[in-house]
Amino acid sequence: MDWVYLDNNATTRPAPEVVGAMMAALAEGWANPSSAHRMGQTARHAVDRARGQVAALAGCGEGQLIFTSGGTESINAAVRGLMAGRAPRRRLVTSAVEHSAMRELAMRMEGEGVDVRIVGVDRPGRLDWDELDRAVDGDTAVVSIM
Repeated sequence: MDWVYLDNNATTRPAPEVVGAMMAALAEGWANPSSAHRMGQTARHAVDRARGQVAALAGCGEGQLIFTSGGTESINAAVRGLMAGRAPRRRLVTSAVEHSAMRELAMRMEGEGVDVRIVGVDRPGRLDWDELDRAVDGDTAVVSIM
């Protein structure tokens, strides 16, 4: 039977070239890249080379790139970093239909004193633009809408 995979929202089948590169790294470059020994430095070189390749692809500097373990860590790093960098503004605006990682972060941050505003959506899931307009003001540090 032929299968059609339609759940590419969370993960997608990697290209054969990616699988090959990953297999080589797992087989030969698995050492701790933060270690000073030769195997660690070989792993560090591979990470640095990959960082350079991704930065070139993204059109940014290598120092502007942060590798994370996945979406939840990425969301936390981005939102917390933006909130910290935009102090004293303390408002986070998001929607009622965000990914659970964003919703949970917003609730944790609300418990930490951040003013969190949740913008509603209509029955088909479309954002209420008027409500968004009312939620955003000069105290807003971050607006995160899927």
